[in-house]
Amino acid sequence: MMSQVSLAQLRNILNVTDSNFSEQMGERLIQEVKTDSRLICPGDVFVALRGEKFDGHDFSEIAVER
Repeated sequence: MMSQVSLAQLRNILNVTDSNFSEQMGERLIQEVKTDSRLICPGDVFVALRGEKFDGHDFSEIAVER
C-alpha cells in the first residue's frame, strides 16, 4: 500500500529549512520520486544524483519544466 506525502511533509522529512514555495505549494501531494528527468510527470519530485558518467543536476531545469 502506497501512502502519499505532501511537498511540505517531504521538506520536513529532509530537514529543509530554506525553501522557495508557498504554503499552497506545500500542500501538493507527491506522485512519485524519480531520478530520470526524461520520465518526470506533473506531481513528481526529481532527485538529482551524481554518477561517474553524469550529474543529475545538469538536468534540473528540464525536470522543473516538465
